[in-house]
Amino acid sequence: MCIETRTHGVRSSSGATHPGMANTYSQIYVQVVFAVEARQAIIREERREKLQRYMTGIVTNQNQKLLAIYCMPDHTHLLIGLKPSMLFRTW
Repeated sequence: MCIETRTHGVRSSSGATHPGMANTYSQIYVQVVFAVEARQAIIREERREKLQRYMTGIVTNQNQKLLAIYCMPDHTHLLIGLKPSMLFRTW
């Protein structure tokens, strides 16, 4: 007789135990809006693309997924897919 108690882990077909739950998926979506001080329209069209590339690099270097970005003259919108292990305080 064999009794096995597992509170965590999933046993694969090979018999190995893996931590976590089977078929578990987590994704966190965050919309971030950066506004220019006093909402001044100082993000010029000729600089918009360069600013967007710069902000894209910041998100990418944190190993997160940038889903959308757009700079308006007085603010910028970002939609970011964060991994559950990401801590805001590390940014």
